[in-house]
Amino acid sequence: MPRILVADDNVEWLSSLEELFSSEGFEVDAVKNGIEALDAAKKNPPDVIFTDLLMPEMDGFTLCNKLKARPETKDVPVIFCSGYFHEKDQKKLEQALGVAHFIRKPVEFDTIIKLVEKVLSDGKALHVEPAVAAEAHPDLQGIYNTTMLDKLTGMVDMLHKERQTYKDLLLRFNSLTDSASDAIIITNDSDEICYWNRAAEGYFQYSQDEVLKESLSIIIPDQMRLLDEKGLLGLLSSSEVTESGGFFEMVAHRKDGSFFPAELSHSTWQEGESTFHSIIIRDVTQRKGLENQLRKNLEGFIGAVAKFVEARDPYTAGHQRKVGELAVAIAQNLGLDEHTIEGIHFGGMIHDIGKISVPAEILSKPSRLTNAEYEIIKSHPSIGYDILKDIEFPWPVADIVNQHHERQDGSGYPQGLSGDEIALEAKIVSVADVVDAITSHRPYRPSLGLDEALEEIRKNRGTLYDPVVVDACLEVVPHFDFTRK
Repeated sequence: MPRILVADDNVEWLSSLEELFSSEGFEVDAVKNGIEALDAAKKNPPDVIFTDLLMPEMDGFTLCNKLKARPETKDVPVIFCSGYFHEKDQKKLEQALGVAHFIRKPVEFDTIIKLVEKVLSDGKALHVEPAVAAEAHPDLQGIYNTTMLDKLTGMVDMLHKERQTYKDLLLRFNSLTDSASDAIIITNDSDEICYWNRAAEGYFQYSQDEVLKESLSIIIPDQMRLLDEKGLLGLLSSSEVTESGGFFEMVAHRKDGSFFPAELSHSTWQEGESTFHSIIIRDVTQRKGLENQLRKNLEGFIGAVAKFVEARDPYTAGHQRKVGELAVAIAQNLGLDEHTIEGIHFGGMIHDIGKISVPAEILSKPSRLTNAEYEIIKSHPSIGYDILKDIEFPWPVADIVNQHHERQDGSGYPQGLSGDEIALEAKIVSVADVVDAITSHRPYRPSLGLDEALEEIRKNRGTLYDPVVVDACLEVVPHFDFTRK
């Protein structure tokens, strides 16, 4: 019974070849790279070697050179099967390397069997001295150092050929996707993984052998699997993701149980009557770290601005910070998303930034303000808006500042907005502002107490203040700490 050694880094193709040769009566040693092939050939010298050209660890060229350098394998026929060589170089390679034949992927199984049988019937391979290696032979330098442009050219040539099966399509893209730094995964419509590139192996710690035909949900935390019966594929197919252009951020799950932040892009395509899903995943740990640092820097800057404003009015020291904290508690009670809540926090922290233009003697006046002085005070939302409007915050901070004295019935200032004309974020900061102001000491009066503050928002619920926001505030206030620190 003849023995054949098969070497190819594409797991699915290797498995298919192993099954093919076994069914034809061969004893088969199937390995994934040149190093494993050398070990297998040493243990069980084969009658013929069938190998890929481009493989990790050790490529087909180097494998062939090392085989020719060993007395026990120097005459074993070698067949190269690869998508990356030019037909014009075939004879040169065969003569220089003593290779029985080159065939180009994709190739039919019948063609492979006929070629192997012919090689075996013709006898031993050409004898070539080890010195004639691809690395040393000047005529082979350009062939051995195949450029990415050559690879892509070969890829394009193949893609312009007649339509092939799904398995053939994966084979065409295998080498290209394995050079990508992002994880590339392909699943069928039944949520079974069909393809898994090398970057995916590095990201998730699973080999391709471990994940083929497994559910895509293997890469997400258990909690996420409960959100949709189709797991991650169901989430990626949801309207929320499709409306965002197929992009989605999530926490990804590794084999060892650890997690990392990931950004996904998702697309679907048809092959015959079947639907397949392409998922590209990028580890954004570094980017998230930079974003967090920038956010901390921004928070520090805003906090410094708030302290500068309050330094001119010692009676209200800490007021903006407390408004920001109470506004966050209200927003959380309303179930708003984290991004919106973060914007509300920053808006609350600097909602009075416009008071920087108000004379200090007005801010700290121990008696009631005159009409003229009150008009100056009423200008602070507009002035704050002018200060912030050209800063590209990821939230409507300038609008929050401009609208935090607007009222539900249109009686507020500076624009007299009403109802839905007022941003929800501003409505939340508005209620938090009123509650904290009433419970705080002012130059012209002591604190009126929490009961008075709650009575104010209850009494004007639906007229001055948004009723939903008021209800949420009433729920969180009993658990909120109003003390200044």
